[in-house]
Amino acid sequence: GIETATTDATLAALGWQKSENTPPGLAHTATYTVSGGKLTTDNLDATAGGSSNDSYALIKPDAFMQAFCTNDYTYQYDVTYRATSDNGFRYVSLLCNYTGTNVYNTVDLRMHGDGYNQARIGSAWPHYNNTTCPLRATGTNALLYRLFGQSLTTDLNQLGLKDKTVTLRVEMSRAQGPAVYVNNMLVSKMAVNPQNWTALRDMAYALCFKTSRDIKAEIDNLMVWTGCSPQPVQPPVPAGTMIYEQDFDGIEAASNAEVEQALGWDIVETPAAPLNTLAHTAHYSIQGGKLTTDNLSETVGLSNDSYAIIKPSDYMRTFCTNDYSYQYDVTYLDASTNNFRYVAILCNYTGSNVYNTVDVRIRGEGYNQIRHNNNKWELYNKNTWPLNATGLNSMMYMLYGKPYYTPANYSVLYYNTTNVTLTVRVHMSMAKGPSVYVNDMLVSQMDQNQSFWGERTNWNAYAICFKTSNKVKAEIDNLKIWTGCGAPPVWKSGAVSGRDLRVVTGSGGAPLASSSLALNAPWTRDTSVIQSDAQTVQFDTLDFGRDGSCLYTDNRSGAPRNRIVKWDVGSLTSNGVSLVSNAVYATSVNGLSAINVYGIGDADLVYYGESVVTNGGAASVCVLDPATGTESLLISGVPGRVANVKVAGIGLGELLLFVQCDDGALRVYALNADGRSVGPLLKAFTPDEIKTLLGGVSFTAMRSFEVTNDARYAFFSFDGADALYVVEGLPSHSTGTVIKLIGSEEQP
Repeated sequence: GIETATTDATLAALGWQKSENTPPGLAHTATYTVSGGKLTTDNLDATAGGSSNDSYALIKPDAFMQAFCTNDYTYQYDVTYRATSDNGFRYVSLLCNYTGTNVYNTVDLRMHGDGYNQARIGSAWPHYNNTTCPLRATGTNALLYRLFGQSLTTDLNQLGLKDKTVTLRVEMSRAQGPAVYVNNMLVSKMAVNPQNWTALRDMAYALCFKTSRDIKAEIDNLMVWTGCSPQPVQPPVPAGTMIYEQDFDGIEAASNAEVEQALGWDIVETPAAPLNTLAHTAHYSIQGGKLTTDNLSETVGLSNDSYAIIKPSDYMRTFCTNDYSYQYDVTYLDASTNNFRYVAILCNYTGSNVYNTVDVRIRGEGYNQIRHNNNKWELYNKNTWPLNATGLNSMMYMLYGKPYYTPANYSVLYYNTTNVTLTVRVHMSMAKGPSVYVNDMLVSQMDQNQSFWGERTNWNAYAICFKTSNKVKAEIDNLKIWTGCGAPPVWKSGAVSGRDLRVVTGSGGAPLASSSLALNAPWTRDTSVIQSDAQTVQFDTLDFGRDGSCLYTDNRSGAPRNRIVKWDVGSLTSNGVSLVSNAVYATSVNGLSAINVYGIGDADLVYYGESVVTNGGAASVCVLDPATGTESLLISGVPGRVANVKVAGIGLGELLLFVQCDDGALRVYALNADGRSVGPLLKAFTPDEIKTLLGGVSFTAMRSFEVTNDARYAFFSFDGADALYVVEGLPSHSTGTVIKLIGSEEQP
């Protein structure tokens, strides 16, 4: 919304102030303009009228920034380099702790395709980065190669970032120094010269925009926020909000460095004292959608407990001062002659031997405990809980029918959970302490040492850390952290509101909540968590009425599961109660399949099928008129469970009804003009025909189907599918038109 044509007008519009940087007394030569939502800074020699100088503009003065910069903070901006009148070593940057002269902290991401995480102290530029991080590396570890597949050369005229828009984020941690991310990839953290960071961070606090000589660039989305995090945290956060989720799908990483960069984790190379003699030894890799951590003695030699910070303390503080939960799947593969080995998530991680943790061990039992008081481990639960119990009361017996007995010593090869996938979920209640679930069974609750649980408030530590004990190898998958104490929120299904242009998901978690996701924004960054006024109603099939003022859902909370609930819809863009119950309709079907609402004539009609088959394997398809509460039977005797009921042809003169079953079978009927009765069956596809139609795929259940209103395109997916299958020309009236599978090269 800003349009300026001169430097003075730009500075006035932004509230910035030109700095002549005296000493060394070089005149400001850059010109600034704003157009099309971007700031252009032009400091080419030709624009400067001869020879350009490094140029500075004060964004926020010392007095304003001091309140923020005496704590952790983060800045971020998008930069697109357009031209240079010298070479690729030119850049723009933000200067922190700017003194008004040539002393400050900065990150220079250069047009060449590399950069520096550094301080400036007069004519000296001491680096915080090492020479092997992607910001400074060459070869395949260079950021230019990792982001764009382009080799970084020593040719100063290489312009690797020319015309490429990149996002630079710098997390300014008081304790750890600057950590640099480019396009969300960690490219540098403070590895050397920490004494300069300590000396400069409180020398001044002003924030300044620098344009080096001989450069022209565009800047957008400049942000500065408190705390060290990938994005600003907006408290309070409702229960059921996903804080962090990683299923490792689509990531291939063969080394610790690659894993660290791909996940944004921070490997603790050496913990703080008294663990500072124990260097990190675990080997990480990601393949096939799983993280493997290998800390076997046979692999690493001398094996030590190894730590990697998933999310730092400043990021987690807002969440971990309230209830939260975490969950992961673990499959133990082996141990080095030690049955006491494990992997675990550490909460309130202090960087050393003080934290809260739950260890579920390879031998088939575990500990819900605190580590504190000079390496003391104390349990939050009594040993009668299944997590610690033996014999018929043990977790192993209750889950797998195998009694657990404590082995004679650690070296006994007693590996009960080898090659068994366990789902570990821990509810971190501020009032009740940690409760532990394994494969959804409660195995531990805090019933002793409550005073130890209270110690965490004195640690001022909220980091979440992944720990691999020594001498173990395991696979990890489906790591999640969310607010509140309960099962993780799950997006089972969704409906699109045409009124609000948002997708609302089925409800899940505890308390029950749905996500509201903007259609015109990244879902991970623009998510509202909405709830209904009836917190006992869980639903996983839903659709909006035509005008978006009401939502129709099933009710999966208790029997019978044949009820349709109508909700009045409030705001979908703010957290809180947005769905207010209006009416409940009892249907004749035994279990509701996907609900779909269509406007036919002047009415919203709700279509659904029977998902639980009891009548000799036959199901029914019905339609409900909510205005009158009248249910009409459309079809009876459908063989198998109905998964989807869809209508096409609205407003086109001829209505079609598509009935798709769980086994993949599909039937197309003529639907009469009132939408409340059907005509003849026009076309039927067997499950095998559908499998052939989709290119010879194999599946056991298909629950996802949609069709466009003109019936030209149909969309299929099935359980375990890794693609959306699009079919053009799906025949309805004929028995043999050409059917075409739309692949990746040709999309409708």
